[in-house]
Amino acid sequence: MLSLARFWGLSENQREYDRDLDELSQRAREGKPLYGESYQPEWVQGTAFRNSQFSQLKFCTYPTSMGWNVYL
Repeated sequence: MLSLARFWGLSENQREYDRDLDELSQRAREGKPLYGESYQPEWVQGTAFRNSQFSQLKFCTYPTSMGWNVYL
């Protein structure tokens, strides 16, 4: 379960955190957007965000072809 918590961003190791902080700080100093640029309209980005937010936590609500739920 520890690796799943890390995958979902609930816990991180310090090395990844420090590396990400350094990279984002460098981009901010250069005046670049932190996570890159998107050429999609704002409404498309918003829709994609709302559709994917917490989606990995909803897998157990969908029945499988066998008629029972899959629990992660």
